[in-house]
This record gives sequence, C-alpha cells and structure tokens, in this order.
Amino acid sequence: HYLRAGLQRQAARLIAKYGEEVVAEGRLGLVDEWLQELPEETIRQNARLSLLFGETCGIRGEWTRALEALERARSYFARKGDRRLEALACLKLSTVYSNFGDPVRAFEVAEAGAELVPADADATRLRLEGNIAITRTWLTSSFEAVALECQRIAAEASARGLEHFAAIAHHNAGCA
Repeated sequence: HYLRAGLQRQAARLIAKYGEEVVAEGRLGLVDEWLQELPEETIRQNARLSLLFGETCGIRGEWTRALEALERARSYFARKGDRRLEALACLKLSTVYSNFGDPVRAFEVAEAGAELVPADADATRLRLEGNIAITRTWLTSSFEAVALECQRIAAEASARGLEHFAAIAHHNAGCA
C-alpha cells in the first residue's frame, strides 16, 4: 500500500523489517517486485534491503550486483557484531557463488557462515548445511553422500516445521 501511495521511505522500512519473513515463506518474487520500486540509493543505504536485493539479483543472474549487495550487507553486519545477519549474508553469498558456478568459494563462504550462526537460528543453519552439502560434499565425496546429507537436512527441516526449506533440501537430494 505504501508503494502504491508513493511513500517509498515507509515502504522501505517495512520491507527491511519483514522482507526476510516473506522470503522464508517462499515469496522471494514478491519481495523482488517491491525492491524494484525503491530507489537504488535507498537499497544501498540499508543493510537489510541490500541483503534482500542481493538475493533477488542472484536469482535473476545479475551476479555482479548480487555479490556487491551481499558483500556490502555482510560487511555492515560484521562491523555491528550481528552474527545472525552476517551468517545469513554468508548463506546468500554462498548460494550466489554456487549458482554462478564457483563451488569452492560457495563452500568457503557457507563454512564462514556456519561458524557465525547462533545456535537458535535453525533455518539459517540448515540452509548453510545444505549449501555445504552441495558444494564441499559434492567436491569431495559421492553424489550419494550429497543426497544422503540433503535428505537428513530435509527431515530435520520438516521436523522443525520449515517446510519451504525441506522442499529445497528434497529438490537438492533429487538433483544429486
């Protein structure tokens, strides 16, 4: 409603506050639509918006913009000592590197995120473990080992009520 009314500042505040929840529900496309209506400078000046923007650019294959936005967000969260959001930035960076075809860098960033993630951030931890499975495990073990790890992650995600992430893990297991 704020966007339709031309109230971009108010819209940006709400997107920054609730965008990750919308993405976690599997509605990244909706967040992408909202972000495309905001001025680029508004996104650049807000770490949470940069985090969301980097993820949407990565899905569109805009690798340079995705990496810049995600590195900007990661750097901000690191300076602030916000391990939870820095781990989330690592997760999203890892996904972009993986999709870009750089599994080594994807693994390195996912492992850095795994070291940062707080114990109560189950969704982020499981997603990082998934990225590690489809990068490091893929590089060092068999496809069967990747599939088994993805199945384990899917089972844990389902048990925790994280159905969207369980579906992603099942998809990755099927690909392996």
